[in-house]
Amino acid sequence: MIRTTVRLSFVFFLAFSLKCVAQPDDPARVKAERFILEYMYLSRLGPGYARTMSDETVQQFRALFAPVARLRWDLYRLPGDTIAHPLTPFEYTELAREIYDSRQPVLHYSEPRIRLFEGGKSATIYLRKLNILMSPDDRALYANRVNLQVTADLASGRPAITEISKDPRPPVIRSLFFSLNFPAYSSALATIARSPGLASASGMEFNRTEVKTGKALEAGLGLDLNLNRNERNILVFSTGICYSQFPVFTNVTGYSLGMPDTVVVKSGNQLSCTAFERSRAVHEKVLVRKIEVPLSFKSYIKPWLYVMPGLTVGYATGRSDVVYMLSRTGGGLVTELTSQQQYFLDREQELDQPEYGYYRDKHYNFPKKQVIGRMNLSFRLAAGFEKRFSDLCISVEPNAVFGMNPLLSRPAAGTYSLGNMKDFNSLIQLIRMPVYDFSFGIRLVVSYFFKRD
Repeated sequence: MIRTTVRLSFVFFLAFSLKCVAQPDDPARVKAERFILEYMYLSRLGPGYARTMSDETVQQFRALFAPVARLRWDLYRLPGDTIAHPLTPFEYTELAREIYDSRQPVLHYSEPRIRLFEGGKSATIYLRKLNILMSPDDRALYANRVNLQVTADLASGRPAITEISKDPRPPVIRSLFFSLNFPAYSSALATIARSPGLASASGMEFNRTEVKTGKALEAGLGLDLNLNRNERNILVFSTGICYSQFPVFTNVTGYSLGMPDTVVVKSGNQLSCTAFERSRAVHEKVLVRKIEVPLSFKSYIKPWLYVMPGLTVGYATGRSDVVYMLSRTGGGLVTELTSQQQYFLDREQELDQPEYGYYRDKHYNFPKKQVIGRMNLSFRLAAGFEKRFSDLCISVEPNAVFGMNPLLSRPAAGTYSLGNMKDFNSLIQLIRMPVYDFSFGIRLVVSYFFKRD
């Protein structure tokens, strides 16, 4: 394992050195890169070919620091072994000798990120460091990953480190969250509940239409990504997946539909009459489901207050479940086609014999017929109030949404009949729907925040 680590370190340092040579146009950056390369090599506190620390390497390591420099203790075995106050380079190296019995930790670094300041007179360098702590017989005991921020003075002839501290930048993934939204108002649902306009088919009549909606459920999972990674001016991109559903109940009373019909009676004569479909009440439940992907930006005004504009792309489906009792009878003005004799059959005298295809009070149920299936786009604006509890956070978000009405369905096509399943159209397909919907509600969000170390 030690040989592999030394080889990987050599390859990394060689590649890093070549990169430094390949960028001669920025002397300050090349100076910082070569200096941090030297720090990464000497931080082993011993030569690369040995497993023990050496006084010569320790002295070279201390020489990298300014007289007033302070370091963060990052060679701890467990996270609970951290030291709160910074150390001098002498305290750091002596503590490393004592804890590791003068044996080197096996170190690995990711590629450093360098930011220059004051026209190249100072630099801040971000390092991700992996310490692998070894036993006397060269077995790996512990491994801990730390993120460091190195501040260096480049103004003098020889650069010097003035401070090594914990990287204060937040991680790229800020948090994971679970949310519940509680809708309070929907303009589309309120409009159709207040005045449901039913576009009746030819010959169709009804007394009254009533539309109600049940309780809505909306839940989501997602993550927040830090965009600028600056705690002073936080900008977060938020996304995830949301599922919501709500039932829509439609009741139509006094349904009646008349259509021309011809029947053959027992005598062989053909009768021309009107076939009537009648139902005292038609009850339909449509369960509307939505799968959505929110894309939002969160900007903090205060540490506890933020605004979050964004848009949502989703797909809405709706399945219908209809129950009703239907009578189909023949009557009205009846004409015997052979003799052209005419007479009138009122509602009580209408034909209802099964051999003519007629019946009274037959039970119908058309379950789970999909009547809604469309993409949805909406725009969302929310304000959030959050309270942090260590790694957990609870937020309350009043929100407003403007977008396409999810109840818009495929329009009814062809003839309409409750007595024939293939000619059945959902009542939702007959209601005149608003194209757009405006809604508002309150969302409750529980988040888990990540830390760098």
